[in-house]
Amino acid sequence: MASMTAASLPAPRASEGAGAPTPILEEKQVSKSHPEQWTVREVAERPERSLVTALREFATTQIADCGGPVAIVSPPLRHLAGGAQLCGPAVTVWTKPGDILYVLKATDLIAAGDVLVVDGGSRPDAAVIGDIAGQALADLGCDGLVVDGAVRDLDGLDAVGLPTFAVGAHPATGSNQGPGAINVVVQCGGVTVRPGDVVRGDASGLVVVPREHLATALAMTQAVADRETSWRQAIARGASLPAATGIDDLISKLAPELSARHRSCLGGAAPADGSVEDPQRRLERALGHYRERT
Repeated sequence: MASMTAASLPAPRASEGAGAPTPILEEKQVSKSHPEQWTVREVAERPERSLVTALREFATTQIADCGGPVAIVSPPLRHLAGGAQLCGPAVTVWTKPGDILYVLKATDLIAAGDVLVVDGGSRPDAAVIGDIAGQALADLGCDGLVVDGAVRDLDGLDAVGLPTFAVGAHPATGSNQGPGAINVVVQCGGVTVRPGDVVRGDASGLVVVPREHLATALAMTQAVADRETSWRQAIARGASLPAATGIDDLISKLAPELSARHRSCLGGAAPADGSVEDPQRRLERALGHYRERT
């Protein structure tokens, strides 16, 4: 993303004015600056609560395996404190890496069940939130905290019980001067997150489901869960793991195909009588076959 000079920055504003909602900019690369910095807006749209509740019933591994419209948050962002289970629509914050100003302001916009997602530019040496803000979030019914950057007060966040995922922990903060933005498109662990997208986290990691694709992702994840159930039932009846999961069938299918391709690359089939061909003769035959093809 092109950098912004000081002269080109918009003037600070506390909130969007009344009237028609401003479209959310689809920004794909945000870090040290943001095209909507100083913006504060309400969540554009939260998904249907029953769909969010249904997604919570599935593990992140099942959601990741569904093959649907799901984004997987990359390491090193991981669970650090509180419980490991979170699932809810995202309230997003972009902040200048290491700055706490807009992260603290975001508590004004949290509703019960939301997940606070902070794009801190992955900065590891300046925490953007700690246990006092964590307590405030927990009191508001926030379902969890995801920070692409550093947090602090892990013991306090554990005591509060706020599920917290972050790149790491650091005892010091950075600045409190901004800029920042709330409920804009952000990046988190290499994934684009928009306000209202659903974030699911557990001990295995984090996934993000775009709010408009939530029903589709749920149906595809249910198919994964059903398949896993059938595997477990087959194993309980005495089937081996390879047999229950279809691995034996897959190997039986792939092995002849791969062997045929291998023989083709070497210049044809092995001797029909099963004898072992002289290596030098086999090499000469393979080279001749290669020259013919090229």
